[in-house]
Amino acid sequence: MALSREEEFSRVRELLDFPKAQRPTPHQIVSELIRCEQFMTTQLNLSGRPWTDNSTTVTSVAGQAEYTLDLPAFGKPFVAYRALADNVVAQIPFTDWPGELADQNYDFQVIPTSSGLTMLTDQGEKLAFLRKADGTRKVRIMPIPEVAGRVYTIHYATGRQEWSDFELSDVPVLPELTDYRTTRTALALVARSEWDGLDADGNRRRRDELAKMLAAQAAEQTGLFERFIRSIQTETVGHVGYWYE
Repeated sequence: MALSREEEFSRVRELLDFPKAQRPTPHQIVSELIRCEQFMTTQLNLSGRPWTDNSTTVTSVAGQAEYTLDLPAFGKPFVAYRALADNVVAQIPFTDWPGELADQNYDFQVIPTSSGLTMLTDQGEKLAFLRKADGTRKVRIMPIPEVAGRVYTIHYATGRQEWSDFELSDVPVLPELTDYRTTRTALALVARSEWDGLDADGNRRRRDELAKMLAAQAAEQTGLFERFIRSIQTETVGHVGYWYE
């Protein structure tokens, strides 16, 4: 059964051999769990593999190039397309260069899919993903659309979330990797831990013992996490990195 973040919190205290209630503090435990979850999300997105599949749509406005992606957790985009007819869509390639004019000709290809949808490569359009200086996420359609009402569907992976979006009652992403998160969190907090009934020397010895045990477990879990990333074999369709302006 998948553990919620609240249950992972309890698991961290167990791995730390039930330290004092304020050493480490609940806030420190929750903060470290969130940092670890964010680290995992970043590592998975850097792998370039579609480890989650979310989608959003953008509808063109004649004469408008840029569109806001009002999504708090927009991560790596993988593929984009727009519908041409029933069960026929045009794949829209990505570009890292927003100033590039999309006037190149592409070889025409027909790509059948298992769902019966036919995907065609388009002959001119491109999408550029960007992040403004104020943090706003945008997508730019090139060349500037001359027709309104074209609907572009973008598939993307979960990105970095705001801390305010984390609920303790929620199950975190990739619940099967809960041991990785809780072990790394416990290891990060062992130096801040103290236990009832122990003096300074006793606390130091307990920290040393736990640090060795947790380091060994963390190394094991890190290996499993890296294998998990390599096991995501689905081929990506596009690759793009954020640029800033």
